Amino acid sequence: MSEYPLAKLDQARLTLAKLDQARLALAETRTLPEVLKIRDLAEAFKAYVNAAHLGREAQNHAAEIALLASRKAGGLLAQLEKKPGQRTDKPAASVAGGSDYKKTLEETNTPERTAQYWQKLSRIPEETFTQYIEETKTVNNGEISAFGLLKAQSHAEKRKNREPGPHPITFPEPKLKSFDDHIAAITELFLKFSELNGLAKSVQRESLSLQEREQVKTLIQTLRKISKDAGERADALEAALMNEAAA
Repeated sequence: MSEYPLAKLDQARLTLAKLDQARLALAETRTLPEVLKIRDLAEAFKAYVNAAHLGREAQNHAAEIALLASRKAGGLLAQLEKKPGQRTDKPAASVAGGSDYKKTLEETNTPERTAQYWQKLSRIPEETFTQYIEETKTVNNGEISAFGLLKAQSHAEKRKNREPGPHPITFPEPKLKSFDDHIAAITELFLKFSELNGLAKSVQRESLSLQEREQVKTLIQTLRKISKDAGERADALEAALMNEAAA
């Protein structure tokens, strides 16, 4: 084996190690200048990897870190005031003078269009981002890019819109009983009422306790209520029958 492939392999390993360090540093960053510094470093590594032909793995490693940094930069920018006294997580079409947002863009020399682009990347769900990275690396063997991520997000939204929503719960219409059913039910109830004749004789013969007397009183009240309600139902049916005959 020639020295050139070995030297090239060592270059790739060294580059990947440096990129891993940059990724760890990105997780610890808290300010936009720190994030942009790592993003610029990742972009420089990506250009170097392409020029040195160090392979797709190293190239995608650098591209992934650059994309992570862009998303983090967008998230930080989204938290800034875009108008004095107003805080929002959406990019404004125009930036008000004197806002924290405008000052930060000026201090970091970031164009407004670029800032909005990063914020758009930051709003992509983490699940979509992770899936895009994994599929590009392992399934498609493609090249990781911001354009590819936005395309994956567009496809994810289309799939979500095509998914059917939960079916509404429907209840069957209650089946109305026939006249025969009602007559049979009332006849059965009337037969049960006839059993109260024996209960009345039992009350006359036996000496009831205080609790039993209260129970009999409750039964009497219930029967009177049923009798009154039955009378009202009978009147309503009779009125309905008369109206039907007159129609």
